[in-house]
Order: sequence, then structure tokens, then C-alpha cells
Amino acid sequence: MGKRKAGGVITVFFSLLSPLFLGLLFLMTESVRLQGDRARAVQITDMASFSLFGEYERAFLDQFDVFALDGGAGCGDFSLGRMEDTLKKYITANASVNSSGIRSLCFDPWQVHSPDVSITHYALLSDHDGEPFYQQAVAFMHQTAAARSLSVLLSHYRNAKKAEADRDAADLKDQQPEEQIRELEKSTDDAQELFVSGENETFFPAPSVKNPIPAIKRLRRKKLTDIVCPGMKISAEKVGPFDLCSKRWGKRSGNWNMKKVCGGLVDDLLYREYLLDHFSCFGENAKSGRLQYQLEYIIAGKTGDKDNLVRTLKELLALREGCNYLCLLRSTGLSSQAEGLAFLLTGWLGIPELTALTKHVLMISWSYAESLMDVRILMGGGKIPLVKKEENWMIGLDSLSEINEILEKGGAGTEEGLAYRDFLRILLNLHPVRAQKKRGLDLAELAMRAEGFSQFRADFCIAGMKDKIRWTFRPVFGRVTSAFFGLGSGDGHMVTEGGYTYY
Repeated sequence: MGKRKAGGVITVFFSLLSPLFLGLLFLMTESVRLQGDRARAVQITDMASFSLFGEYERAFLDQFDVFALDGGAGCGDFSLGRMEDTLKKYITANASVNSSGIRSLCFDPWQVHSPDVSITHYALLSDHDGEPFYQQAVAFMHQTAAARSLSVLLSHYRNAKKAEADRDAADLKDQQPEEQIRELEKSTDDAQELFVSGENETFFPAPSVKNPIPAIKRLRRKKLTDIVCPGMKISAEKVGPFDLCSKRWGKRSGNWNMKKVCGGLVDDLLYREYLLDHFSCFGENAKSGRLQYQLEYIIAGKTGDKDNLVRTLKELLALREGCNYLCLLRSTGLSSQAEGLAFLLTGWLGIPELTALTKHVLMISWSYAESLMDVRILMGGGKIPLVKKEENWMIGLDSLSEINEILEKGGAGTEEGLAYRDFLRILLNLHPVRAQKKRGLDLAELAMRAEGFSQFRADFCIAGMKDKIRWTFRPVFGRVTSAFFGLGSGDGHMVTEGGYTYY
């Protein structure tokens, strides 16, 4: 057999093609690696944002169930630069597998670097009158208030609207104009002169009949707290405008209008329940903060405890006056008593219009006295029904002239009914929620400062943020192609946009 000879032409050909195939292989590998770099950059961006927002104020969360990242870092100096440095630290730690000494010998195929980090948008808890605070509070209530039936919340709301309707229907301010009262007093004085002079011997009031209207008028001139809170210690605590975030001049604002997730009737009801759960009122030990009457502050918005209490008591008294006045109108027995006394006082003058006016003012005075007793009972820890019936009435018309002595003794109230805090819920539901958002945040800030965080400011607390990161990708396998063929293989660049929100 002859020897078979093989030529080397094909071997040389493939030898020449090998660098080309090898270069193509490295190019494909570099392309895959580059796509991995891009995915890794996006992942690191999200991880860094999550890590930064993981530095939330733990004490604020524990007390108010709301997340907040303190942009002042506890030193009272808001700094985006400091947060950008922190964000870059987390990016650097996650970008390199050699960041730990244990893995220092590992090969790192992901050559990603981020020299440029910037925060472009951020939202603060105090933005838009505390809207981010409201959103988190409502979200918390959605998660934890499963036991609070929607029907119960709506029942509270209906009670509030019914009380408001009764107050508006009574419209007490329009029903007792000063000129009518002066006319009534003048007519009463004329009647007394006729009675004393004996000019009218046929019709005259019985000697035992007393006109209770002057006593009620004197009662109206007294301080409300002296009447309904006798002997009770009233807090004189005050705060300055700078201590309240909503009233602070030059407070900081974010540049990002975050999307509203929560809102509407049910969410507003839940937010008011949140306020009732987290803040105290008169007769309770304040849970935290400098102001003692916190729910009263949310209703009235004054800077002092006493001013907030007085404003709240006036609203509560007006609410009770409306309800009680309508009770008198609807009760045949009580209305007849007022009509009878009006006739005894003025009917002998033969002026039906004056008798009708007298009845009207007597019913107003009577409902006012009954309302004072209601509030007196509530401030003492008792309960009263929202809508009274004749059997629930406590002050008799014949004893209205001795109203001061009756109020000093107080009343027992009822076993079933609404307590003071329940009526505060009604008042909260009658006020716009917008003011309650910022006032709730005011109290949260005061509470944090009282707990030792003296530099804490609600307008420094970040609720959401957007960031922009410029990445540099250094070639790894592309360097081989560059070495073989002299093709350029410079750094690649990419910009990622990330961020995080607490709701």
C-alpha cells in the first residue's frame, strides 16, 4: 500500500480563521456581559434606593406607624448631598464582588462603576398640607383596621351629619336677634310697671311666676370653662408658631408631587380614626408631645391648650343646642310648658306676637341651659344621648331661674350614650380633612421632640425620592478583540433612574 499524503493548506486556512472566530466569540461574550452589566446596574440602583430608605426613623414608626427618612440625619440640617453620598456608598458596596476581604480573590466579570449619583426629585411628609402623612396613615388603617366594620364608620359619619343638620336647622343665631330680645325685655319691664301700679286688674302674671330669661342672659356672660369644668385643672401649655410645622415660616418643600393612592369618604373616616387612636384629649394623659389637648388642637388649630379647649367646647355647645332645641320642638309636653310660661309672662298684655316671641326665647334659653348641663356631664366623664327624648331631659322649666345652682351640682348622665371622645369624633367628621392632615403632623413632630429628638422636623422627613445614576462599564472580554485586531473597546455608559416611596 502506498503512503497517503495530506496537504497542509486546509490546516493553515483554519489557522488563519481561528483568530477571527476567537474574536467573534469574545465579541459575543462581551455583548452578553454588557447586557448583564446593564441588568446589574438597574438591580443595584433599586437595592441602593431600598437600602437608603431602610434608614427610616424607627421611633417615628413605633409611635405613629408612619415611615419617614430624616433628611436632616438628626442634626437639623437638611442635606441632599449627604443622602447622595450615602446612596453612592450603597451602590459601591453592591457593585463590586471584591468589596469584602473574604472574596477579594474572586474574578469580577461585572465591571460596573458609578461615579455620578444625583437625587432629582423628593417628597416630604409636610408637602401639600401633610398629604404624604395622610396617605401613609390611611394605608396603615387599611392594613390593621379589619375589625372596624365599614358600617360602623359610616354610622359615625351619619351621626355627625345628623347632628350638623340639627344644628343648622335650629340656626340659633338667627332665632335670637338682639333687637327681639331688647323688645322682649322692654315689654317685660312695661308689664311689671303695669302690675305694680295696678293699672291692669284683669290680666297679670301670677306672683310665683319667675322670668328665667335674665338668669340665662347673665349665664351667657360667664366663662364657659367655669361653668362646665368647675374645679378641674386646665392646662396652660402653649407652643410657638415655629414649633408647629404647619405654621413655620420658611419651611422646606419637596419638588415631587407624588401620586395620591388614598382619598374619598371612607379613607377620610379612617384617617380620623387614626387621629383618635394616636392622640389624646381633655381628661386623658397626653400620650406624647407638649400640647395636652391634642384632639382639641386638631379641631381648633390654636397654639395653646386652653384656647383649643374653649373653641372645642363652644362648638360642642352649639351642637348640643341645636339637638336640644329640636327636641323641644318635637316634644309636645315640653313645648306646651314653654307656651304656658310665655302666656303667664306676657299673655295678659294682649299681644299674641309678643307671647310667641317669648315662647321662642324661652325655648332657646331652655335648650341652652340643658346643653350646658350636657357638656358639664361630658367633661366630668359621663355620657349623654346624641338625640334626646322627653324622658332624657334633665332641667325643668320651672327651675330655670336657679340654673347656676343646678349646674354647680352637675348631673349623672346616662349609662348608654356618647362620651366626650365620641363627640370629638363627631366634630372631627364635621371639619375638613385638609386641616386635619397638617395638624396631625404638627402633633407628631411635637411628640418626637418631646421624646428627645430635639432636631426632628417634619418638613425634613422624606416620604419618596427619585434618583439618577450614571454608570460606566469597563470592557473585559472586549480587550482581547482590541489586542488582536486593534479595534477600539472603550468604556460604555448608561443612565438609570430609580427611586423609592413609602406608599
